[in-house]
Amino acid sequence: MAVIRWGLLALLLLQQLSEIRSLTGHVCTHWRSTSVMVYTKATKQQTQRYTTGCGFWGWGTCTRYRYTISYYNKAVYKLQYNLAQACCQGWKQTGSTCNTPFCSRGCVHGSCTAPNLCTCTRGYIGTRCHADINECTGYHGCQHNCVNTAGSYRCTCRTGYVLSGTKNCNDINECTGSHGCQHNCVNTAGSYRCTCRTGYVLSGTKNCNDIDECSTNKGGCSQVCSNIRGSYRCSCNVGYALQADRHLCRDIDECSTGNGGCAHNCTNTVGSFFCTCRTGFVLDGNGLTCSEHDECLTSHHGCEQKCNNLLESYYCSCNKGYVLAANKKLCNDVDECSNGTHACEHNCHNTRGSYTCLCRNGYELAYDGRGCTDADECSNGTHACEHNCHNTRGSYTCSCRNGYELASDGRGCTDVDECSNRTHACDHNCHNTHGSYMCSCRNGYELASDGRECTDADECSNGTHVCEHNCHNTRGSYTCSCRNGYELASDGHGCTGQRMETAKETASEEQSTGAPLGLIIGVIFAVIVAVVLIAISVFFVCRHKRNIVRRPRTECYSAPTATQSQDYNNVTYENTEFLLASKHRTGKNRDGRQHTGPWTVQTDTTNASNPDKPYEGILVKDGEEQSAYTKLSFRGEVPAPIGEYQTLSAYQRRAQQNDYEYSA
Repeated sequence: MAVIRWGLLALLLLQQLSEIRSLTGHVCTHWRSTSVMVYTKATKQQTQRYTTGCGFWGWGTCTRYRYTISYYNKAVYKLQYNLAQACCQGWKQTGSTCNTPFCSRGCVHGSCTAPNLCTCTRGYIGTRCHADINECTGYHGCQHNCVNTAGSYRCTCRTGYVLSGTKNCNDINECTGSHGCQHNCVNTAGSYRCTCRTGYVLSGTKNCNDIDECSTNKGGCSQVCSNIRGSYRCSCNVGYALQADRHLCRDIDECSTGNGGCAHNCTNTVGSFFCTCRTGFVLDGNGLTCSEHDECLTSHHGCEQKCNNLLESYYCSCNKGYVLAANKKLCNDVDECSNGTHACEHNCHNTRGSYTCLCRNGYELAYDGRGCTDADECSNGTHACEHNCHNTRGSYTCSCRNGYELASDGRGCTDVDECSNRTHACDHNCHNTHGSYMCSCRNGYELASDGRECTDADECSNGTHVCEHNCHNTRGSYTCSCRNGYELASDGHGCTGQRMETAKETASEEQSTGAPLGLIIGVIFAVIVAVVLIAISVFFVCRHKRNIVRRPRTECYSAPTATQSQDYNNVTYENTEFLLASKHRTGKNRDGRQHTGPWTVQTDTTNASNPDKPYEGILVKDGEEQSAYTKLSFRGEVPAPIGEYQTLSAYQRRAQQNDYEYSA
């Protein structure tokens, strides 16, 4: 035994050594304890009861107790220690090696390269590589904006720029595309701006309005400034000439040429001239010659407006807005509209001594009373378009909605008859509607889902044909045929055959017999009808008589007296007529089943607590005559019977409701 025990111990030691040598790498050994169950001998003391003789001569019996010791095997657990190997802390076993590092908390974005040491992928930090690095807080290299992403980042550009590569931003030249500028587009860094041509000013950010140069210091004109679209022009009054700078007006010296026509002296003035006479003369009425008479003091000088006396002459002159007539006396109105000295942009209306400006249709007079601006008839509601209005420079145009066309007046809209002008897409029939049209199909066709095409309707399948036998569908219609032994009728739908011909021959024979055969048939029919009517009458008469014989009499009887006048909870009424009716009552229901139990009957007895509800009673069998129902027992509280009641009518009503039969 000792040899065997030592042999087993050696084998166990060798096994442990082999286990230790099985792992490589970061391997650690340790003692491992195991619990082993062994059995040992143990004792147990017990008390044993027994009887023995006692008393005189041992004739009595006494109970005694004694202690006994028993032996048994007891299980005991002992710890056994063995050498074991495992991967050292921070390493895990992969196959037979312990060279794989282990990170107890795991690596979110990275790998475990040493015990509890994570190597993070680019863009993450932290002991578990769980925190994202915000590259945008440091040097990211983006020219404009940096947007942090999970594990990385990306660059974006400001409005007006486009990303070039991954970090740089190039300016977008908005002027090469649809910029919306009315005149000129100027590209700027990251944006653009609109400019206007000379003579216009920017309105908002994209539109251009004409500059009224004449509204500010007359545009630099010394006398008359006329605004035109995108510019302006200067002009001079009568007696002036425009200089080379096209702004200033130079006075014309009329006296330098022929002394201005004056007989004596010519005096040049700004914009005009006048003649004077030497001392002793007065200017004549012509304003040029001189005379020694002062005609202005008299009423014979002839000047319409002003008379200017000269030495030995005089001359006439006119107020502003007028010009001296050829006779040098009268004053003619200066038509600024005709001579081109007005400043109206469109139309000029001459007035006495002045003029007013008017604008053409589609324009409105500007605040200066001279210029004209476009009137938007579509916005101010002055247009006459029936459907759509489109404003134009100085006017507007009209258009119509789909399905309509512009009328000859250019304003109204009339419905386009697509069916007449053949612009519709209907396969068969076209029906014009207001602003559109509808399609329909000829008989034998049905409208497709597109509402335009027509497909053949299979009358044979949809059950709309009228063929008596066979139906054959055709395009747009169908044809009928008959089974063997029949032929198609003239209507193209019915079928005729030999049976029909036989019936026709029989009918012909009957017709050939004439009036006697018809008379015979009529007589036979009348006899049959009479027999049927007589039989029905006899049946109802017999049934009526039988019901009279069976039906009990319906006379009124005095209310019977109760056998127990004070006990109203179970009062028993006896009635001979009632017993007669109930005694012969059949014991089966209408469906043939045998009736069991008492019959419930309604009477005309008055209910004191509820006059509208009659009392109910139960027909019970008499103890001596068990084969018949002989008594009517009321249930519940019943007052003392007074007056009269019809027992039979109540019984009949109840019997009719339950459809039971009874006999006399």
